[in-house]
Amino acid sequence: MMGRVRALSILLWLTAGHALAQEGTASPPASAEAPPQPRSGTDARMELGLQAGYAWGTDDEALVHGGPGARLHLLARLGPYLALGPEVALYAHAGSRIQIGREEVGSLQNEALFQLGGVVRAGLALGPVRPAIVGGLAWYRAENSRLGYSVGVEVELNLVDGLALVADARYHDDFEDRPNNYFRTLGLGTRLFW
Repeated sequence: MMGRVRALSILLWLTAGHALAQEGTASPPASAEAPPQPRSGTDARMELGLQAGYAWGTDDEALVHGGPGARLHLLARLGPYLALGPEVALYAHAGSRIQIGREEVGSLQNEALFQLGGVVRAGLALGPVRPAIVGGLAWYRAENSRLGYSVGVEVELNLVDGLALVADARYHDDFEDRPNNYFRTLGLGTRLFW
């Protein structure tokens, strides 16, 4: 388990280093005399993302459960290749906890999974298509372990200036060495830039 976490961390750092190196070779800014242009995903400073999605969870008893949900993020774009900031997500029936009653009888409750954390994204600009690696840390409600990480991939398609279509897939796990108690998410949404 820790070997997978280290390998994913190294991959994320290498991609972020590549993105920062590309940032250093970006074209110089337009002259001060040029008329202002509308912001696009390439030169925006901030972005607001909203996604609808689905989460599948696997609990301590290896039972799979899931439900629909949504994710919202507000990221600072540190150039065209790197972005970071907070995100929040809520998925119906994707969380689980084992609760012990008065008579020490275990019961499993599937309930809404709430996630609050931070995310970093490092990607490439291939014309209107922008593939990226995404990673983050988060606090989860409705999981036995409260603190975890996520890693995944996404593809952004810039259809018009200032608006993009995004699809992503992520794997979420906790920091404890447990065989289960993880979940996966798929999302589809849009982003606004300014």
